[in-house]
Amino acid sequence: MLQNNFLSKEYCSAFYISDLLKIYRYFYKKNAVLNLSSFSGICLEDLERVSLQSRNDSKFLLHRRQLAEILPVLAAHYHILDMEGRRIFDYESIYFDTPDMMLYLQHHNGHRQRYKVRYRRYANSGLCFFEVKLKRSSGKMLKRRIQVAHIGTALEENAAALLSEQAPDWLPRLQPMLQIDYRRLTFADHQFTERATIDIDLNFRLPQNTAAAVAYPDLVIVELKQEKQARHSFISQALHDLHITESGLSKYCLGICHLYPHIKQNEFKKSFRRLEQVFETSLP
Repeated sequence: MLQNNFLSKEYCSAFYISDLLKIYRYFYKKNAVLNLSSFSGICLEDLERVSLQSRNDSKFLLHRRQLAEILPVLAAHYHILDMEGRRIFDYESIYFDTPDMMLYLQHHNGHRQRYKVRYRRYANSGLCFFEVKLKRSSGKMLKRRIQVAHIGTALEENAAALLSEQAPDWLPRLQPMLQIDYRRLTFADHQFTERATIDIDLNFRLPQNTAAAVAYPDLVIVELKQEKQARHSFISQALHDLHITESGLSKYCLGICHLYPHIKQNEFKKSFRRLEQVFETSLP
């Protein structure tokens, strides 16, 4: 196996990340276990140095075997969140929308200003939050959140108060539309200028009907979060070398397309075709 010093900052650069990927493809097979031991760990306080509540987000969809290829290359440039030895964390999110899917359609139709409304539970710690995400016409993502006692299918009073500051007209129409359970790895670059999250083991289901569900054990969603969208990032470079391009398809939109098959989704067909090529299976 290659030694860690081979991947030191002094030698590893975007210029030949593609060469490193070719080497690691030899070592990491299709069902490779994710090896996180080569990453230096950071605590939550360190991670907050790059919290980026107002930021630019970029999303990438890939297969789990591709993730196993890029992780060793990224270890020389990123820290990983480590809490008492745990590096992969369980998340539960419940998303709200109107009966006519107004928030989903904002995304589908490419509105420059659009919302996401959700509860989120960090299952390992039990902490719960209500969050409102607004993507502004400038492309910046603004997230506001408050801590709540638990997540559920009804908006608590303080959650409704937060939401009413931004969206009073459609607040009464909101209802729970989708629950997403997944596991997450969180990274910060060594300069603490960007964060990245990697979501695996995704499960989508209807909040009111647990029998209606779909699982994607091999799907990986990478989200790169930067104050300003920078052309140079070791994660985006590594993905580029695997011919993985940015996707406009979020977890929420993917789940809605699967569990509400009659919803308008033609603008996501290109993303679905790309996924079909990677997974060699049919999507909506």
